[in-house]
Amino acid sequence: MTTLSSQGTQLAHGTTAAILALTFTINYGMVLTHQVALLDHLWSLSVEEHAYMILAGLALLTGRRSTSGAWLMAAMGTLAAVNAVVSRELLGQTLQQTHWRTDVAACGVFLSASLWLVFRHRKVWPWAGPICAAIAVACKFADHEAVQFGLSNLALAVAITTIDRAPKLFRSALSAGWLRRIGLYSFSMYLWQQPFYKMFRAGAAPAPILLCGAAIYALLSFYLVENPSRRALNLLFDRWLKTRSPRLSSQGQT
Repeated sequence: MTTLSSQGTQLAHGTTAAILALTFTINYGMVLTHQVALLDHLWSLSVEEHAYMILAGLALLTGRRSTSGAWLMAAMGTLAAVNAVVSRELLGQTLQQTHWRTDVAACGVFLSASLWLVFRHRKVWPWAGPICAAIAVACKFADHEAVQFGLSNLALAVAITTIDRAPKLFRSALSAGWLRRIGLYSFSMYLWQQPFYKMFRAGAAPAPILLCGAAIYALLSFYLVENPSRRALNLLFDRWLKTRSPRLSSQGQT
């Protein structure tokens, strides 16, 4: 939609950029070539999809050996952090050239998955989550990549994987209805804010009008596209599981 609507404007992009976005390879495409104004926010979605595919592969590889999986993911997260430090501090790459790459940006995903396996059956100090969350924010103001990226990702991973054991005050604050509602729509809003932000930068319309436009498009996307797609995919997966269950049961009996 953005590809077609932007034709003939200064925000226009070609079919190659659209294909890179649809195949979730736009993060590397922009690192190797140039940014795409209307689609450059999709780098994070590309990283997310790549990380999930890698995690699925690790799950198949390690099976029920959770200790092996935890060590593998911890090693991958550590290597990603080292990669970031080398790329920024030694090779002099820009923030985008470094952090838009999956081999760097997936650091937090791998560390979080590893720590979840480590902490899930262990007692954790209740204040670990809130304190590590504060550390993660403070680290973002540091100048060195090892702290700004590496330590902040580690602290955030600890915060995420232990927040369910945090004091009730913090859990209640994060469980507020309005906050959960924002979280529910946040993905849709992230998808659609970019075109309207770029139009604002180009002086196409006042900010309040464009903000309302982004919110309307996000809600339409959520209720007309994303939710129906999720329900359809979940239904297909449930049907597949039901067809697999009798076969697995019969194999177990034999």
